[in-house]
Amino acid sequence: TLDQLRLTAIITGTSTPLAMVEDPRQKGHTVKIGTRIGNNGGRVSTIMRDKLIITEVFRDAAGRKQKNRVVLTLPQEILTFGQ
Repeated sequence: TLDQLRLTAIITGTSTPLAMVEDPRQKGHTVKIGTRIGNNGGRVSTIMRDKLIITEVFRDAAGRKQKNRVVLTLPQEILTFGQ
């Protein structure tokens, strides 16, 4: 699940920003905007300097489309490392 992922790195300032997330087994995965992630059809929708936003689209019990945004934030120690 998305709550088990940890954001470990972000590369911005390029035409294709990238991020690295770590799964519970400590395996790293590189993602970009549009990458499918998680068990509920999530997609990376935004990569910013300090966070990654994943949008999940699903249907509720009544059949209506719903969106759930999950924000993964870089740990503070990683943010201050490069400064």
